[in-house]
Amino acid sequence: MIFTLKCIKSLTGKPTIKAGDFSQKDSAKCHDPFAPPLEEDLVVEHNLTEKHSLIFNKFPVTKNHVLIITKDFEHQSAALNSDDMQAIVLTMKIVENGFIFYNCGKNSGASQVHKHVQCFPETNFPTKKLPVSLVIDK
Repeated sequence: MIFTLKCIKSLTGKPTIKAGDFSQKDSAKCHDPFAPPLEEDLVVEHNLTEKHSLIFNKFPVTKNHVLIITKDFEHQSAALNSDDMQAIVLTMKIVENGFIFYNCGKNSGASQVHKHVQCFPETNFPTKKLPVSLVIDK
C-alpha cells in the first residue's frame, strides 16, 4: 500500500472553532470567513453559479486547492443539494483530475460552519493520484 505524508505548514495559522460552535444554534456567533466581502486575492470566480463562488483555500493542503462556497450562509452540516451539485460539476470541468470532498460536520474534519466543498487536483501528489484512487483502480 502507498501512503503520502505531508507536513502542511499553512495550517498552523488556521483559526479553529470550538466543538459547541458547530451546532446550528451556536453558529451565528462564529466568525464567517466566507461572508462578504471576500478577500479578492482568493477569488477565482464570484459567480460560479447563482448561489456559489469559487475561491482559493487560504489554508491549502496542496497547490490549487479551491473551495466552492455558498454566497448566502448555509450550515456546513446541511446535505448537499442540486445547486451544490451544479457548482461541483462546473468545478470538476475547471480542475483537471479534481478530487472533491465535503466535510459535512465537525466529526468529519470541517473547521468552518459556512457550507463549502473542497477540491484540488489529484495530480499534485507524488503518485499523481490519491491513495484511495489507486485502490479503486485495482
